[in-house]
Amino acid sequence: MRLEGRCHAVFVTAYDEYAVTAFEEGAVDYVLKPVSPERIAKVVARLKARLASAPLDLSAVLANWRRARAMPTSNGSAPRSARP
Repeated sequence: MRLEGRCHAVFVTAYDEYAVTAFEEGAVDYVLKPVSPERIAKVVARLKARLASAPLDLSAVLANWRRARAMPTSNGSAPRSARP
């Protein structure tokens, strides 16, 4: 299934170092773990508001993510496992 142009992106992760890039690429939200019920409620409200408009084109975001997954880390080890 192709995702480009069909979804709004919310990142849920334990890593804060990618937040700025996520928002630059059009993320609706960036949630750091552990996640509270109150925080999820805010995400849902933000998504509902965003659903009134067409989603951004995510093809560039997905291409960058795929490239980053394929590259070794700065210490030469394999990149962290990530799920789309």
